[in-house]
Amino acid sequence: MNPPKFVQVLARTWWVVALVLAAVVGSTSYFTFTQAPIYRATATVLVGPEKKIEQAKDVVGVLRALNSRKVIATFAKVPTSRKVREKVSEKLALTAKQMRAARIRARVTPDTNIIKVTVEHSDPRMAADMANAVAKESKYYLEYLYTIFDVNLVDAATPPSRPVRPLVSRNLSAAALFGLLFGLGAAFL
Repeated sequence: MNPPKFVQVLARTWWVVALVLAAVVGSTSYFTFTQAPIYRATATVLVGPEKKIEQAKDVVGVLRALNSRKVIATFAKVPTSRKVREKVSEKLALTAKQMRAARIRARVTPDTNIIKVTVEHSDPRMAADMANAVAKESKYYLEYLYTIFDVNLVDAATPPSRPVRPLVSRNLSAAALFGLLFGLGAAFL
């Protein structure tokens, strides 16, 4: 009894599968291991009524304004603004190149008045320092513009111990899978 046709083809062209697999895994390894690691640090701020507001109806009014979600969504845009980036650059004595290397994002935690300020950078200490500086500068700017709100740093960013990118195991696993699939495809052409 003869083996099935696909087994016969694989017996003759196994080297094609191996060659394609090695090429895909090798090139993926090269690009993965030559990428600079990227670290992510996050600072958390809480927006609430200004402490000097004493009347209960005024506190309720401020909370109602925050609950409209437009105010807090607007506040979340401030950390990524040019003005805040310039202040952070000035405070930390960063060059334009160092600022461009950073990815600054801010997002509102759903159904809360909490804003997460996240910075991604190739230096873990710089990522944490920038996240904290962005949170503080945003606080100053927002409290200056909106005197009825208090913006408080709840959690300061700390330098991360592991990078968020590149994801070595994910990249190599995907490369092995696609290399095997492409290799099998090439073998049967």
